[in-house]
Amino acid sequence: MTIFNLSAFISDLSFEETIYRTESYEAYFHIHNSRLYVDARYSLEEYEINDDGSLELISYYFKDLHDKIAGASIVLGDTLIFIDYYWTDGTLNGSAGGDIVHTIKSMDISVSPMQLINAFEFAYNEYLCAFEANDDYLFLKFTESASNFNSVVLDRRTLEIVTEIETGYYFSVRDNLLFVNIVNWDLQTSYDNIYDISNIHDPQLISVLTYDNTWINGNFITNDKRIFNDNLMFVLHEQYLVNVVDLSDIYNPAIISTIDDFEIQNALFTNLVFWNDYIIITNWHNNMWVYDISDIYNPEFVNYLPVFKPTNSKGTIIVNNDDLYYANGESNMIHYDLNMLPEFYKVGEYGVGGVIHTNLTDFCYPYLIFAAIDRLMYFDVRNDSEVHLLYSNELGYSSITHSDSLIFANIRTEEGSSLLLYYFDDYGIEFIDTVDPGFTFMSQVYWQDPYLIIRPSNINNYYIYSVQEDYSLSLVHTLPTTTGSFFVQRTQNSYDDYLFIARLLDSYYQVNIYHNEPPFEQYSVFSFQDFPPNTLPILYSYDRFILVRNHQSHVDFNLYSYQFPNIIEDHLHYEMADFGLYRVIPEGIFCSYPFTGVSGFYELTDNDIILRYLYDFPTDAHNIAVVEEEQTIYVAGSSGIFRYSYQPVSVEDIYEPIPQQITLYQNYPNPFNPDTVIEYHIDTPGNVCLEVFNIAGRKVATLEDGYREAGQHLVKWDGKNEKGVRMGSGVYLYRLSFDNRSETRKMILLK
Repeated sequence: MTIFNLSAFISDLSFEETIYRTESYEAYFHIHNSRLYVDARYSLEEYEINDDGSLELISYYFKDLHDKIAGASIVLGDTLIFIDYYWTDGTLNGSAGGDIVHTIKSMDISVSPMQLINAFEFAYNEYLCAFEANDDYLFLKFTESASNFNSVVLDRRTLEIVTEIETGYYFSVRDNLLFVNIVNWDLQTSYDNIYDISNIHDPQLISVLTYDNTWINGNFITNDKRIFNDNLMFVLHEQYLVNVVDLSDIYNPAIISTIDDFEIQNALFTNLVFWNDYIIITNWHNNMWVYDISDIYNPEFVNYLPVFKPTNSKGTIIVNNDDLYYANGESNMIHYDLNMLPEFYKVGEYGVGGVIHTNLTDFCYPYLIFAAIDRLMYFDVRNDSEVHLLYSNELGYSSITHSDSLIFANIRTEEGSSLLLYYFDDYGIEFIDTVDPGFTFMSQVYWQDPYLIIRPSNINNYYIYSVQEDYSLSLVHTLPTTTGSFFVQRTQNSYDDYLFIARLLDSYYQVNIYHNEPPFEQYSVFSFQDFPPNTLPILYSYDRFILVRNHQSHVDFNLYSYQFPNIIEDHLHYEMADFGLYRVIPEGIFCSYPFTGVSGFYELTDNDIILRYLYDFPTDAHNIAVVEEEQTIYVAGSSGIFRYSYQPVSVEDIYEPIPQQITLYQNYPNPFNPDTVIEYHIDTPGNVCLEVFNIAGRKVATLEDGYREAGQHLVKWDGKNEKGVRMGSGVYLYRLSFDNRSETRKMILLK
């Protein structure tokens, strides 16, 4: 496997296929026309519900790069509407001074794959806490402030804001009725004002429903949720009780029964569903209660089941004909046959809803090996994209390494860890045995030909083994080390005849170099002074060393000249204030920005680190593997493994000097508020594109896009995005593209 020069082709990537999709998480679930729809963090997913009740993924829609923080979703007829939000400063909490922008999209789910109908964005600096809808409008209640008890009303079809109406904090909508909960603190009671909202601009109060049992032990309990079924309304009050309300006469609603015999009161109720003469109630701790409501005036408790272990992630319960699906944001989906009620009969458990991320673990050509926490899998990059299971282990994996023919997988066990050994060749991968090196806990395993090196997690030594003909391990040597030491990460263009081990000392790392042959004598030692323990040294090439330092909000790269075995000088420092996950490859630094699909490639020259490309992936990419033989790049992220193709570029094309045709100048003023001027020069006339990106690499605005004459040009940016929303304080990138060339600079907006 050869790593290719990314700077030569990264802007010309073409998406080819999805190799593997991880299960969804932080998800909302809906069933429509016997299909399951999952509103997950990174995508909308469509599953076929088979005759046996099992699930088959048939399509998915990747959300926009910024739609990363899930809000809520709802199904109305053949339309699924979801709302997510993002921060304009590219963070997950606005810590850099950004504002919240909410994104609403409607999807046509009458067709497969589902199709986007409409989309709308608006800035509203509060979090969504309630989402209701009827045939005409969407009702969005945001986090409570001291004086705002209104909800924003949007047109269901255009998704544009229509008005705001007073809904209080707890409310529900059914058809043209609005139920608004009001608390009377003096009388220690609460009531629902019921409005006719046929005219959304002039709601009319038509009746009042009073709750007399909403005070327990001197504390008010809220009515968090209302569930409607024909002329009945079930009102869920925290974890304590459920009121059954008759709405057959909407002008005189009446409570006809109360369910309050819940022996387990450990978490808020989350949902209630109906099946024949039964109701099933769930709570945040993933418990289910079944009540017989054949006599609606006297509901009878008949069963209780703790579905999952208690978590802080509420479950979703769905009924489809005679099947019940219970999904939890931190576990799988369980399928029950309702025909067996009041008993719970489990039909199956499916991989939907689990917190499962992919990780490109190793690449032993032609096999790409990756883990999804509880599974170790691989596929052959030469001729198919079918994923094969190597091993299933619910406790996960620590590390994987390989030789020319052997794969070593360090797995976690109840007792500690174990080492699996596989043989591979052009015809496939075969399990050989479980190898016992004699350690209870192994933190890392490394292969440096011809030895396997193991670092136990509770012993400050590296143990060097040879692999015998019967695949057993024979201890060859022991290298002492210190707490926090590690094998130095290396690119391919570095030394193979030496072992590099970084030892953590009091305030810096010391790199020890050993001969990679018995008796493994120390060859040299040098220290990176003035760098704290969160520094990572990487052997970049024969003549250079990279020192990476992680901060809370950014990453520093220091580039050192290196003449084996001594450091000559520190001649370059580069601060990547965008805070990214990084991978150093022979041609430069691949950087991925968390929770977006945006990545950057930084080329390393003799005296500089240059941002060459920003490019988009349908996931928060955190690892890559490039195969020159197949003209393919594989990208791994939280939502799966994806394959891209590229056109090969000759070495002559890569390094042939290109005449300078564009010049992008530093904006002025900089920092700026509220606007700034960007100046550029092109030598010849042609099509120009000038774009602004935020620090996460997400495009904010397009300032120029079209034909321009040769010469000097001035462009003004008013600090707003393409929706007219003013951006928050922070660092922004502006990129000029012209005639297959591009230049990028940074600018700072201050408020």
